[in-house]
Parts: sequence; structure tokens; C-alpha cells
Amino acid sequence: MWFDDAYWRAAATAALAAAEDFDWVLTPAEFHGLHPRFRPVEYSEIALPGRVAFLCHKDGAARLAPAWRLTEPEHYRFANEVFVLGSIEPAATPPDAAIQRHLGSWFERCRALAAPVERLRGEARRALIVGASGMGNVGDDLIAAELRARLLDDGLFDVVDTSSFEVAPARLAQVDAVLVGGGGLLYVSQAGEADYQNLANYLRFVFWCERAGAACHLVALGDQDYARLLEQDDLSRRFATEALRRATSVTVRDQESAQLVRRLSLRTAAVGADPVWALAHNPAAEAPLAPDATLAPLFIGEFGRFPAFAAWLATEEAVAWLKECEGAVAPPAVAVMSRDDERHVRALVAWFAARGITLPVIDLRGRAPAEIVAVFRQHEPVLTTRFHGAVLALAAGRAPIVFDRRHGKKERLLRSTFPALAGQLIEPRDRNDHLAALVARARAGTLARPERADVLAHARTTHSHARPLRDAVRKQAPGRKSGQVHPEALLDDSGAIRLCWARSWEESGGYANFGDALSAFIVANLAGKPVRHTDFGADLPKLVGIGSIGHAIRNGQAVIWGTGCYRPDLMTHNVPHTRYDVRATRGPISQRCLGLVGVDAPGVFGEPGWLLPSMFDEPVEKKYELGVITHIGDLREPHPNAQPKEEWVCFDLPDALRGQVAIISTWHEAGLEGLLDKLRLILSCKRIASRSFHGIVIAEAFGIPCIPLCAKPGVPVGAFPADAVPTTLLDRRTLEFFQSGSTRKHNFYGQRRTSATDWEALIAAIDRVWSPLDYDVQPLVEAFPFEPVVDPLSSRVPLQRDLATLGF
Repeated sequence: MWFDDAYWRAAATAALAAAEDFDWVLTPAEFHGLHPRFRPVEYSEIALPGRVAFLCHKDGAARLAPAWRLTEPEHYRFANEVFVLGSIEPAATPPDAAIQRHLGSWFERCRALAAPVERLRGEARRALIVGASGMGNVGDDLIAAELRARLLDDGLFDVVDTSSFEVAPARLAQVDAVLVGGGGLLYVSQAGEADYQNLANYLRFVFWCERAGAACHLVALGDQDYARLLEQDDLSRRFATEALRRATSVTVRDQESAQLVRRLSLRTAAVGADPVWALAHNPAAEAPLAPDATLAPLFIGEFGRFPAFAAWLATEEAVAWLKECEGAVAPPAVAVMSRDDERHVRALVAWFAARGITLPVIDLRGRAPAEIVAVFRQHEPVLTTRFHGAVLALAAGRAPIVFDRRHGKKERLLRSTFPALAGQLIEPRDRNDHLAALVARARAGTLARPERADVLAHARTTHSHARPLRDAVRKQAPGRKSGQVHPEALLDDSGAIRLCWARSWEESGGYANFGDALSAFIVANLAGKPVRHTDFGADLPKLVGIGSIGHAIRNGQAVIWGTGCYRPDLMTHNVPHTRYDVRATRGPISQRCLGLVGVDAPGVFGEPGWLLPSMFDEPVEKKYELGVITHIGDLREPHPNAQPKEEWVCFDLPDALRGQVAIISTWHEAGLEGLLDKLRLILSCKRIASRSFHGIVIAEAFGIPCIPLCAKPGVPVGAFPADAVPTTLLDRRTLEFFQSGSTRKHNFYGQRRTSATDWEALIAAIDRVWSPLDYDVQPLVEAFPFEPVVDPLSSRVPLQRDLATLGF
């Protein structure tokens, strides 16, 4: 504890002595309970009545307003290695030599804070969400995640980061806006005392943003001022009033909070549901269960403050209830939503264990939102002292038993929005018979659930928090296309592009597939930037390029550029969790697939592999009359020199042709040289017949006569026009590639894998039917999310240097 430290004890003694001479002493939060005149250091941002001193930790100098960070020793009365104590007015006696010696490091910090801060905002619109996220509280983490998703979904910002309250003021110069929230304007401790520091943590950003030139939006705030402490404490009221008046916008999560904001600042705040309510739209909130399914209870929170719970827990009914839950969808459990829950969880688990019941512990921290909602969906009732425990239970359609004081935020939620459930509230003064009656109803299946229509109606009001931000952003940056991801948002901290491609992996023996690896090669070269492989499910802004992988992309923001999308049945599961910015698709088939799942896609088509000749112009000697490019499914193993499976006799070569026909595996060593060696092998062929889609793309791009091989039953043997058979018999990737060009006549070659190939007939067919594909790639280049390092249609694109060390 802090009072075990001599420096802290000395600082406390100095602050208490100052309280005898001053009306107020501004101190770090750890000291607030020592004297009724102690208040947060952040209150220095406003004009304060009376004589005021401050005790500041040297590492916390940024919390003190600039006007108070004085550089004259005569203003200081105390200093040691950790703290300084001073005031605006000079001390009656100059500080002694010991104090002046300790002030040196303080003044050095103050001078550093006073130095001009370079603004690094750039063209991308950047926002920072600050609050209690990242501090071990599920509700706060979900709020930050939902706010971030809303800002990105609506295209209000290009880059949105989240942080706890511990943000250096200098960082605000790098963003356009700061969102503070959601949470309480003022908290009350369990002992009923004011926790002034929470107020300061939220509202100090209004003043910091003013100095940094960034907008400050207070979002989804809540009135937790149960005892009207803001009205009783003059300094806190002054601080809150000044901050609320200066904020760019203010939104709150209930009418009582709106009334508080109105009383304090005379401004009208928009009202919307807590952002976590957006999870009511998550598919997990409506996951079907069997009609006769048994549900078991879920306990969440700190029940020690409610005597009714302890009294009920001691009854035989409590044990009997949990024992009768065998065979439930999920067993009775206790969930952890914050660090504060841990001690209470251990006590509850131990209590039931002593009675022969094992109560599983479900730690919800760090879980994906869908997983969290699923836990609530599988339990009923949800007994909770946590506000977001109640929100998640209601969002999942489950009956809650809510523990709260009168006029608390959970009580207000039930009373104002779900009045039919208001009777399912347990107050600290309630007797255990009320709780016992509610449990009896739960066991009988008659406990009230929220109406789904009411849940969705309330959840829709979460959009209210975005409206003031939308108005402010449009005033600041008119003309930006909503929904587009700024290129800077696609870069990681090292400046590399986050790119999704099907890279080499353990099951491929560490080898890469040529067509998939082209994505990294082409994107890096065209942008002139390094690329970093990004998981398909990463909850980050990411670029998706070459590959038939559109259906597999999930979460975050996905910028689609020349990607193939063919599985709407799979995409329907990903669309609710993914924000799409479609710049171009491979062709019209992919565009229609996206449209089927509600994703808008422009009529911009193109296969990025077509750009490869602008990046590789090395002369390659023609060695083979024909190159036959296999599909990876044709091969015995993933290997650059893999042989076709024995049963596929179509690849068997007579001895006379072994030096004239090359059977080519698309697997290659995962480095740059492995990729280029495979490309050289393809280019060494005078003709190409390919079961690999990208084999056709590369052949056409380099002007090599080619034909796609088709092995499906029902197609004729030999060359045939594409319109001679149903399109379902053709490779849709190749067909789409052809359709996105302007050449209208396309040919395929029917060859069953179990039949020997007439090699002379195949070569003759290519010579007879092939004509160069007329392919306009200009729209694809213009749709590239980055500025190309050079125009690939008129200049050679230089090799990006980091590719030499990239694992494809």
C-alpha cells in the first residue's frame, strides 16, 4: 500500500498541513479520503474559489493545468524525490535548499510538457476512444468495441484506437477527435463516499483536447450521482459544468442523465441506449434452443452488499435448485466480468463446494462478443449486481434478477424501459422472501422475460450516440465518401500493409501456392510498401486482394480489391461482424455474390494478377512446347516438384515428350526466389494448359497461348466454346476472369483426369482456338486503395525491397 512508502507518507503529511492553511488541496486520488478538502489535481483546469494548493506526483505533472506548473521555486512548500506541493501564490518563506534540490526534476518535466507538440494527423481521420476499457471490465471493453465499430461502420473515421484513461496529453495532437465514455459522470464508493477521481478521469479530456486542437465528444455517459453529490460538492459541480459546456458534444444513456447534464450545463444531450445494447442484434442473441430445454442460473457480481442474497443462500432451496439443473443446456455457473468479481466468485464457489455442488466459473474477460452473448443465452435467470450483466441478459432475451439500490442505473433501466420486469429487482433493504419468490418463479418457468420487440427497439437507440459525431465530422471534413477506409488505416505500427492472403502453413510443408502468393508480391510492389500477413478473422482494417477468399474474411474492416467471392452461404455468417469497403471484385459473379448478402460492390472488375508483367520483365528462354499447370488437389503432396496422383493418368507423358511438356506444380519455396523461379518455369513454356486458375491468368497476362482444362463430367472432350455447356460445368473463377474482359468468345478443353491425354491434339487445339484476351485493367489500378508507386500500365514497377525477406 502507498502508506508503506516513506515518500508517500511525507507527502501526505505535507498535504494535511497545507489543508490547515488553504481552502482546498488538489491531490492524487490515493489521498482523497484523508481530508474533506482534498480534490483531484485535474480540478486545476477551472477557476477555483478561495486559496488552493496542489500536491502532485512528478510523473503526473500532465494532470496539472499548465498555468499551475510554475517554474519559480518560491511557489513551493514541499518537495521530495516523488512529490511536489505548491500553490499559485508564493509561499511566505522561500523553500530551503533540500526542497530546491528536489524541484529540479519537477521543473524539467514541466518544461518538457510546455514544449510545442508536432501535430501528426495527416489525411486519415483519426479518433481515440478513452475510458475504462483495457482495465479488466467486460462492460467497458464491450462499450469501447461497439463505439469503435459504429465509428468505422458509419465511415466517420478512418482509424479508431481505444485506450484506458492513462493517455498522455501529447497523444491527442495526433487525432482529430477523442471520444470519452461511456460511463458514470460521478461514482459512489461502496461506503457511500464520493469517488471524485472518476469524474476527473472522464472530463479532463475536454480541457486537454482544447489545447491539442482536437474535438472532444462525451459519449453514452450515465448519471450515477445517487446522492446528488454533484449538487452538494461545489468544486465538483464547477468542474463538471465547465467541462460539459466546453465539450464538442454530449450524449447520455437515459433521461435521468440528460436531466443532470441539463441542470449542470444548460445543454441538451442526445439520449441513446448503452452501446452494449447493440449486441441484441448479434445472431447469438437469438440462437435457437429446444422448446423443452432446461436452463440453469448464472450468477454475476458482488452479492455481499445484499443481505437478502446471503439469507437466501443459506436456505435448502438454494442447494436444491442447483441440484435439479442436471441436464440443463449449460450447468449453473458464476461469471467473472471484472476484477472486483474475483473475490466474490471464490466465496460463492467455495460455499457451494462445501455443499457438494461444483459451480463452474466462466471468465468472460477477453472473449469475443458473440461468445459472451452465447453464455447469457444459455442461462436463466441471470442474477446480477452488474449493470452490463443486466444489459447482456436482456439483450439475449433472458429473465434477469437484478440487484440494485433505488434510483440506481439498473433500477432505472428496468423501470423506464422494461416496466414489466421492475418487480424482479432486489434492493439492499429487501428481505430474502422476495428473492425466494423470484427464484420459485424461475424454477416454475414463470419469471418474466423481456419482449424481443422491446429489446430491439431499445437497441436501435444506440445510433443516437453517433448523430452528434456525424454532424461534427461532416462540418470538419465535407465531401469524404462515407464508408471508405483511408489507406493509413490499413497500415500496422511499422508502416506495413495488413494484407490477407492464403499463405504457406504447417500443413503445406511450409511451401506457398503460386496464385495465392501473388497477392503479397503485387500489392507490395504496386504500393511500394511492405506487407504483413493478417489473419482472415483479425478485427482490424485489412486489405484483401488476390484469391477466392472473400467468403472467409470476418471481423474488422475489409477492403476488397480484385478478390473472388463465391460462397454467399458462408458469407452470411461473416457479414454481421465485418465492415466491407469494396473497391473492385474479380468480376460480375463476385459482385453478385456480395449483393446477395447485402454488401454493395461497384461495377469495377479486375484480376490483379494481370499486373504481373509490369513487375517482372526478365527475358526467359522458351524450353517447352507446352506447360501443364496442375491444381493443388491433383498432386500427391504439397511440394514444388510434386507429382500428380497415380490415378490421374491424364498427366502421364510418353518418353518422347518428357523434354517438350512440363508438368508444373503451383507449390514453390515460400521465399521471393521460390516464387520467381516458378514464374520463370511458366514463362519458359510456349503454350499453357492449366487446371490452375492463376495459371490461365499469368499465361494471358504474358500473352502465352493457353486454354483452361475442364475435367467435370458432361463436358465434351477437346476444345469447346464456353457457351456450349451450362456454366455450372465450368470453373467459375476462370469464367469470371474471361467475362471481365471485353473478348466475348472463350474456350475450354475437356479432359477427364482418368483418361490419357492426346498431347498433340491439345497443342493443336491451343494453336487453333486461342486469341489474346482484351483486358482493361485501368479501372482496377484506379481502385487500388494506395497511390501506386508508378503507373503499372506505362512503367516498370520496381521490386519492393522487403519482399526479399517475406515469407509468402
